[in-house]
Amino acid sequence: MTCLIENGLAPTITRREPEDIKYVILHHSATASGNVETFRRYHVDQLGYSDVGYHFIVCNGNGGSDGKLQEGRPILITGAHAYGRNNDSIGVCLVGNFAKTMPTEAQMETLYTLLQKLVKRYSISPDHVLGHNEVCSTDCPGNLDVAAIRYNLSRPPVPKVRINGVDIDGVIIGNRLYAPIRETLEVINRSMGFNVEWDTNTRVAKITFGKGE
Repeated sequence: MTCLIENGLAPTITRREPEDIKYVILHHSATASGNVETFRRYHVDQLGYSDVGYHFIVCNGNGGSDGKLQEGRPILITGAHAYGRNNDSIGVCLVGNFAKTMPTEAQMETLYTLLQKLVKRYSISPDHVLGHNEVCSTDCPGNLDVAAIRYNLSRPPVPKVRINGVDIDGVIIGNRLYAPIRETLEVINRSMGFNVEWDTNTRVAKITFGKGE
């Protein structure tokens, strides 16, 4: 956990406004296990902070259930996690040492869900989602591929076709939205009570309403 203390002193605790938040900084804990209370004790007892320095922690199954999101420092309180970017960023720490291992699938799912909410809520550009090592000299967050995370966040969402509350991934061709016919028919059959039959030989879908087709 390097590059946390500014000029040898614990960062000053200050409040901020939502519009002050411009970045998200990603960290790894550089430990095999941990949770918000583990890091809070370290930051308070050994570094002299008033609270844990991170705003969010994503557990890896060792210290908290795999993929569990824990809230740390209140988001409108300046963080203590990255020299030079504490005032205008949100600190997110994934438990694990990514110089030796990689985050779990559950951690990455939680991370993407969190980042999608944060960039929308605070109007943060995906280009402003940074690794700790992109703002100061540190090995954190190990081999976490932050560039790939930025790329995935910048892609437009997959178009959806919603049938009776069930979403099906679609594709836009020209100005039209298309959905896979087999999946669409299965949803209609399951959720709407119609009788749907698919003839693989003739490739004809038969949808029966009552006694007719």
